[in-house]
Amino acid sequence: MINSSESAASAPRFPARIWDSILWRFAEGWFLRYRIIKARVRQRRSLVARWAALDERSPSYRRNKLRVLLHGGAYDMAAALARELLDQPAARRDVVAALQAVGDKDRVEALGGSSGRQSATAGFAQRRWWAPLSNPEIYLAMANASSDRASALVAFNRYLRSQGLPRCNATSSLEGQNFLASLRFEVGRTVHSGPLVSVVVAACNAAQSLGFSIDSLLNQTYQKLEILVCDDASDDATLSLLEERYGRDPRVRLFRSTRRQGPYNIRNALLKRAQGELVTFHDADDLSLPTRIALQVNRVQNKIASLVAELRMKESGEVTFFHRGQAARPAMVSLMVARHRLPPFRSAWFGADLEMRESLRARFPARAIDVVVQTHIVALDINTSLTRRPGSESLRDGYRSPARRAYSEMVFRRYVIGDVDDADIERVLRETNNYAQPAAIEPVGADAAASGAGSITEKR
Repeated sequence: MINSSESAASAPRFPARIWDSILWRFAEGWFLRYRIIKARVRQRRSLVARWAALDERSPSYRRNKLRVLLHGGAYDMAAALARELLDQPAARRDVVAALQAVGDKDRVEALGGSSGRQSATAGFAQRRWWAPLSNPEIYLAMANASSDRASALVAFNRYLRSQGLPRCNATSSLEGQNFLASLRFEVGRTVHSGPLVSVVVAACNAAQSLGFSIDSLLNQTYQKLEILVCDDASDDATLSLLEERYGRDPRVRLFRSTRRQGPYNIRNALLKRAQGELVTFHDADDLSLPTRIALQVNRVQNKIASLVAELRMKESGEVTFFHRGQAARPAMVSLMVARHRLPPFRSAWFGADLEMRESLRARFPARAIDVVVQTHIVALDINTSLTRRPGSESLRDGYRSPARRAYSEMVFRRYVIGDVDDADIERVLRETNNYAQPAAIEPVGADAAASGAGSITEKR
């Protein structure tokens, strides 16, 4: 028997759904085009060009300098300048961001800023009055405000639809488990032709998330890829999970590290084993949407490199909004580039993604790095991640740990100002306990049989 609600759902409802079917779609499409245009405009001028264009005679010189310092990650330099601009209302937003980065909570609160968690609603309120109507992230705020996970999934799918992304379903009950692990995205037509893509994954104590992370790569619409995964001397069942679940999959190549050496040394070692014409990266607690690799392969054909946007999501399904009320931001881990153009990563425990991006920007024109504004990665936001661990924090309220600030400031000085060299950066890494000593990796499973259990040592 069909109830009244089902009957009403099957009847024509054009008048009742006009906001959803016309105005909302128009607003979503308009805002997405606006973001794409804005992102392209930002890429036209590199940090080096913006720094060189600063004019000390301009009334807005210090404010413009503050913005360049913030964008470049020179947070301590930005905070020092911000304290000189406390009485300038026009610079208030950038001043607050600089002070939040160094944890100056008293001054932030005195300026009316938030030194802690900021709600998505507050973030939208700080923007233009039409922002909630034109910004698809309003759906993420609705998902966070939902009373149950099923409603949150509906709102999350509306966010995906607003960006033209595949929708997702839950494989089982959403309650009582990792929200990301329960999601399955619709996979469209697969592509089997094109350049081989090597996806590099470093895994450390990732047994709880590695399954859905690797599965999301195997379920890509772009199928011409190899996945290189290395266990970084984990204390949990990461290695055994890899062998049991993926040991016989010809698309997955497994390795293990002889001792813990950090994700960037692992990447350097795996890059020497990679066979793909293009390479990209993936964290062991990330979920990539099925269209990610295909999109980036297409976009990188006429560019040097490509990045996509990411969201961070807790196990409960709550989306993380950062200190400016934004949820999506460029994912450094998503970097895709031709393998022969990629220099080695710095031997650091954290922060080397930023240096890799700036080194590419220094070598190639700003337009050559394509940033896709649509979200194609959902990263698990947990307390054990490097961005939340004491000493290496990069928190949602904008705070950066002293070691992370020191590294990013040296990167800014190396690639934008040009007054330091590689030896200075390595010295700072050692002084802040952020230097990671490279070690050997060994193949596991089929790779071990093929190579006679050979090993490779990363040398800088």
